[in-house]
Amino acid sequence: MISRARALDLSLVGLISVCWGLNWPAVKIILTQIQPWTLRSLGFAVGAAVLFAYARSRGESLAVPRGQRWPPSPC
Repeated sequence: MISRARALDLSLVGLISVCWGLNWPAVKIILTQIQPWTLRSLGFAVGAAVLFAYARSRGESLAVPRGQRWPPSPC
């Protein structure tokens, strides 16, 4: 018998597969209405907004630590 966690894992893999498979025809249809660079820009903006919202909901900062902001000098 499959454990409950294993069944959830398998169902999530199936859901991701279906969503990924539907992505291709959706993009094909959308590209008849929107220019490719506009679609990419919208995707980037939505992805960034989701990332910032997720980090904020968890109370995490996306700021780069001061010591890692600039590459070390070649000297």
